[in-house]
Amino acid sequence: MAKAIEEFESAQDKKGHDFEVGDTVDVHVRIVEG
Repeated sequence: MAKAIEEFESAQDKKGHDFEVGDTVDVHVRIVEG
Protein backbone atom coordinates (compact mmCIF):
# COMPACT_ATOMS: atom_id res chain seq x y z
CA MET A 1 0.00 0.00 0.00
CA ALA A 2 2.81 2.39 0.84
CA LYS A 3 4.24 1.89 -2.66
CA ALA A 4 0.93 2.86 -4.24
CA ILE A 5 0.79 6.01 -2.12
CA GLU A 6 4.31 6.93 -3.20
CA GLU A 7 3.35 6.48 -6.85
CA PHE A 8 0.26 8.61 -6.32
CA GLU A 9 2.30 11.41 -4.73
CA SER A 10 4.88 11.12 -7.51
CA ALA A 11 2.15 11.49 -10.13
CA GLN A 12 0.83 14.56 -8.29
CA ASP A 13 4.30 16.10 -8.29
CA LYS A 14 4.71 15.54 -12.02
CA LYS A 15 1.37 17.22 -12.69
CA GLY A 16 2.10 20.09 -10.33
CA HIS A 17 -0.81 18.96 -8.14
CA ASP A 18 -3.20 20.00 -10.91
CA PHE A 19 -5.22 16.81 -10.94
CA GLU A 20 -8.14 16.39 -13.27
CA VAL A 21 -10.95 14.13 -12.07
CA GLY A 22 -10.13 11.54 -14.72
CA ASP A 23 -6.49 11.42 -13.70
CA THR A 24 -7.37 10.89 -10.04
CA VAL A 25 -9.74 8.07 -10.93
CA ASP A 26 -7.08 6.48 -13.12
CA VAL A 27 -4.59 6.55 -10.26
CA HIS A 28 -7.09 4.96 -7.88
CA VAL A 29 -7.88 2.29 -10.45
CA ARG A 30 -4.18 1.48 -10.83
CA ILE A 31 -3.82 1.22 -7.04
CA VAL A 32 -6.74 -1.23 -6.85
CA GLU A 33 -5.47 -3.31 -9.77
CA GLY A 34 -1.84 -3.12 -8.65
